[in-house]
Amino acid sequence: MKKSFVKCLVIFLLLAPWPVLAYTETTSGGEVKANVYPGSPGPNETVNISLGSYSADLETSSISWSEDGKTYPALIGQSSFSFTMGSLGSTKEISASITALSGGNIEKNFTFTAGSVDILWEANTYVPPFYQGHSQPSSDSQLKIVAIPHIFAADGQPLGLNQLVFKWQNGSSRLSAGKPGVNYLTIQAEKPGGKISLTLNIYDLFGQLLISKDINIPTSNPQILVYENKPLVGMQYQRALTSIDLSTPEIALQVEPYFFSLPDVMANQLSYNWQMNGRPITASSTDRRQMSFQQDRGSAGTVNVAVLVKDAVNWFQSAQAGVVINLNKKSSF
Repeated sequence: MKKSFVKCLVIFLLLAPWPVLAYTETTSGGEVKANVYPGSPGPNETVNISLGSYSADLETSSISWSEDGKTYPALIGQSSFSFTMGSLGSTKEISASITALSGGNIEKNFTFTAGSVDILWEANTYVPPFYQGHSQPSSDSQLKIVAIPHIFAADGQPLGLNQLVFKWQNGSSRLSAGKPGVNYLTIQAEKPGGKISLTLNIYDLFGQLLISKDINIPTSNPQILVYENKPLVGMQYQRALTSIDLSTPEIALQVEPYFFSLPDVMANQLSYNWQMNGRPITASSTDRRQMSFQQDRGSAGTVNVAVLVKDAVNWFQSAQAGVVINLNKKSSF
């Protein structure tokens, strides 16, 4: 077992690439280190370079910087430089020329390629068929977040997922183990009215930070909408009802529980409590989301219908709605 582990470790070390940053860095004439942040800058992002050296006194040296061939005036001790990247995949040439008091000269050159990361998320909450919007996370619902990196190596080639380590955290709380290639996270949404605030740090296989991104996802309260369900036509999703003029002998209403936890909806864990003019009524269909109402010929007035929906598993998920039915309007019967 131990021999097998050592063998796997050796294979990993042989196959693992050297550290990959979205820039190249060369130095001639002496020893100068550079601290670059971010290591893999995004489009139109500001990049900061700070130089340091054990062999050269940068505080007394004359340092001039150039950006894409444009040279800036030399200043004593100017060991840091900031610039702005261009569009995605574009390159930026930066160089520093260091002249020490002793007369020695050190050249430092960088080539940067702009990268970025897109964040996609999907809440495991219910929305009705053909809904064109985005399912929203509600209290205690499951939320999956996926990072789509656009990070380039120094040669301009995009880095694959297995060359990257994704670490997610909420404040100081670490949410993932950070395994190579695992670019997604599944979490539970916050309580109502809050928001999910995360930080994603993407590293290369040697621990070099490439991109850091803050993520804020608001949580929503579940809501219910009431629609007419016509026997021969089907659900009338084009119009959610708050009131309706009833010109036929009967009308069927159906509730759709938006943003309730999908597993609870599918497992029939939601209760539907209907009322008519303040009095509880029992669903006339085996589908508890539906309720039918009839009117007699010559009847008039209004009927106030209310429905309260609760999740029996998650008490924080509940919603109510009401519909006013105006009877005998332009009756055709």
